Order: sequence, then C-alpha cells, then structure tokens
Amino acid sequence: MDRDLKSENLQMIERVVARMSQYDFVIKGWAVTIMTGLAAISFAQKNGSLLLLDIIPIVAFWLLGAYYSNIERAFKELFNAVSVADSVPVLSMETKQYRRFSSYASSIFAVHQWLFYLALLVVSFVASRFA
Repeated sequence: MDRDLKSENLQMIERVVARMSQYDFVIKGWAVTIMTGLAAISFAQKNGSLLLLDIIPIVAFWLLGAYYSNIERAFKELFNAVSVADSVPVLSMETKQYRRFSSYASSIFAVHQWLFYLALLVVSFVASRFA
C-alpha cells in the first residue's frame, strides 16, 4: 500500500474512533438527563414508583453505549491491522471481520460501561425510596 494512502486510511479510521467515543459520551449524558428529569417529576408528584421507570431508559442507553463501544473497538482493531500489514485493501473501512458477538457482550460488561450505568441504577433505586 502506498505510504500516503496508508496514512490517509489511518487518519480516516482515527476520526471514526473519535466519533464513536463521542457518541458514547453523549449517550451517557442523555441517560443522566432523562434520569434526572424522571426524578424531578417523581419528587414533584411524590410518587417513588414513577422513578423506577428509570430502569427502562438506563438499560436501553447502556445497550446503545455498548453498541457504539463495540463499533469503536472494531475500528481500533482495523487500525491495528492497517498499521501493521499491507493485506488490508486500500482505504478499506470494512470492520465485519473484527465485530463479534462476544465482543459486544464484553462491551456491555466493560468497566466504563457497567460502573456508570450500575451507579445510575443504584441512585435511581435509592431516590425512589425518598420520593
């Protein structure tokens, strides 16, 4: 592979990785926003059971964040393959061979995912007792 094309391919992959990481950050922000909004409604109506509805969006955002984290991981593996070998086609962005279900499952239970979302769930349960 031509050195300039390889460099351009690596830059394209880096931009995708940065974008996927940003998506995960935005998803976490939305999870906190929705949880806070439901908490405000729950406290205003003095209905703690309403706060337990937080479980649905928290789990949905957890799975969505893991999905983007899995895609990010696949592009990182593509980056490593392009940087090491010339066997990857020129300007390839194909990540099918790097995506695996086991990788998605490990993305769900990655420390940065489960720690954040488990904390949201715990806060939601504790707050539901005080509403």
